Amino acid sequence: MVLNYKVIGSRETCEIPEIRIDWKRGWEKIDWNKAKHHLCVGQRDSGKSALGETIAMHYPQIIDIYGSSDQEGLAWCRSPIEEILLVVGDNCDLNASWNVTKIGDLTFTEMNSYECVLTVPGFYSTDHELWNALETFTGLFKKRIRFNNPSFLLIREASNFLYSRIGTKGDTGKDAKREFIRFQREMRHFGYSLFVDSIRWTSIDREMRDLADYTYLKDLSYVGVSKDISFIYKYVHPRSFAGLGPQYFAILTSKANIGLGDFDYPQFHKIPGEDLMQQFDIRPEFGDVIELSDSQTVGDAEHAEMMKLYIEDELSMQRVAAIVNRSSGTVMGHINRHNMGIARKKVCMKCKRVNSGFETTWIDKKRR
Repeated sequence: MVLNYKVIGSRETCEIPEIRIDWKRGWEKIDWNKAKHHLCVGQRDSGKSALGETIAMHYPQIIDIYGSSDQEGLAWCRSPIEEILLVVGDNCDLNASWNVTKIGDLTFTEMNSYECVLTVPGFYSTDHELWNALETFTGLFKKRIRFNNPSFLLIREASNFLYSRIGTKGDTGKDAKREFIRFQREMRHFGYSLFVDSIRWTSIDREMRDLADYTYLKDLSYVGVSKDISFIYKYVHPRSFAGLGPQYFAILTSKANIGLGDFDYPQFHKIPGEDLMQQFDIRPEFGDVIELSDSQTVGDAEHAEMMKLYIEDELSMQRVAAIVNRSSGTVMGHINRHNMGIARKKVCMKCKRVNSGFETTWIDKKRR
């Protein structure tokens, strides 16, 4: 079965890579006009990302928000797609041949006006800033109430995506997995088809796997498939999963249909060892790194707000603490830190990084 698609924009005049499936158990017409969840599992260099890019090419809009640190998402810049938006961190200045916007300036309207929206780790000065950008994207996705056709949301390396949240947000593994499961469930309601890939079947929880409408199995090497889907061996020989070429896959659907497939490998896909930043003359420049807030850290903007409330609004420490939802001890500690910076360096760096106007103002602690 050859899968046919309706495409839009700059792809109407180009040859779209095909996906072909030979069904071994059952038969299913895959409905690409509905928001579905695609899960792809396979070893490194097995063609997971290439399959994701091939599927993505048949959707009206592609949003590539997470990938490896080799900036593989930039390969879209040499695809047939012309309307591309690069989203960068607020601390990043970027000159490129494509339109660029900072994550803090990105709006729902702007995001929906491009065929392809992409961001890569190299556009952010810290992992913390990258994760906060992903949360901004998620908030924008939820503003989409009405839609005619689903957009395609690409997340490569699901386990790294989870570990990133654990490392930068201070979440436990359970917290991160719970939020990711909720993210997966919600995206289809807002008209986003989701593609997630992982090296190992067991790297993602069963509840996450069970949400998949279509599971693609690539080269699994000696690991093989998990026991809970070992029935697939009745239709696909176990040796078939070892050494599969990057253009081949097995597919298992949520309706228990099984097939073998192949696809036209996208010519624009990143080749190992390529430096796409250099190839496209993309040179991000970063200013002073702005520290962001979370449950355990008072970021630069929040610190500056505390100083403003205490200095300009003349509120007590307890009142400031109530407004920013911190303890009065935290407020006092940051006032001390502010004064210490001025005493040692003649400037409070947290205030300076966000241009608060109070970076050289000494605070006389009179109000508790």
